[in-house]
Amino acid sequence: MRGKVDVLFYPLGKLPLEEKIKMVDYIRPKLAIPTHYRLFEPDFPIPAHFAQDGDPYESPETLKQFCLGHWYPSPKDPPKEIAEQREKLAPYTRLVELKAGKPYVLPKHVDELRGRRR
Repeated sequence: MRGKVDVLFYPLGKLPLEEKIKMVDYIRPKLAIPTHYRLFEPDFPIPAHFAQDGDPYESPETLKQFCLGHWYPSPKDPPKEIAEQREKLAPYTRLVELKAGKPYVLPKHVDELRGRRR
């Protein structure tokens, strides 16, 4: 897959960092975009209310209870996690953080994307 993916969306909190590094090294996308996190902004489109307090990743059952059919819970500190991933993934790709409600435009030609060499 190396060199065949332009934009990779991946879950911010689900995989351990070591697995993300392996994945991104294997694929070498031009851009990597973390998903499935929230900063608890009032205009965020998905509810932030989970079924219980505690660690959602304690077991598959607690994760299921937390999600309530929406998605995986956010890491405790998304900006910190994104900064750490940006540093660790820098040799392989460029990490781009998207913000809900803000439009983003890709260039017409994917060759114009400025990522890392493959």
